[in-house]
Amino acid sequence: MNFSQWFWKYGYLLIPLVLALGWFISSEKFQNLGDVNPAIFDFFAVVDQQCENETFDTRSANCLEIEKFKANCQRISSDCDSRSYYDLLVKLGYQAPAYLLSSE
Repeated sequence: MNFSQWFWKYGYLLIPLVLALGWFISSEKFQNLGDVNPAIFDFFAVVDQQCENETFDTRSANCLEIEKFKANCQRISSDCDSRSYYDLLVKLGYQAPAYLLSSE
């Protein structure tokens, strides 16, 4: 089998797979994995504890949003990670530590 026959038989499948794999590996999820600030996980625990301490009928709007986010994360099709949770808390107005450690 010469190159032309091989390409027409397998090239249309192999080339998109290689490109998709390259895009997936270079995506943001695989960058700076070692640089995540460990203090954010303590911050997450504090926020979760604050929401747990609220009674059911007097839940704050922020805790209701957090509850909706966590319920959505239970779905198989969701894409939840520490970064998306961090972004939600920042959007809700919490004073969070930096997500990444400085590279200095």
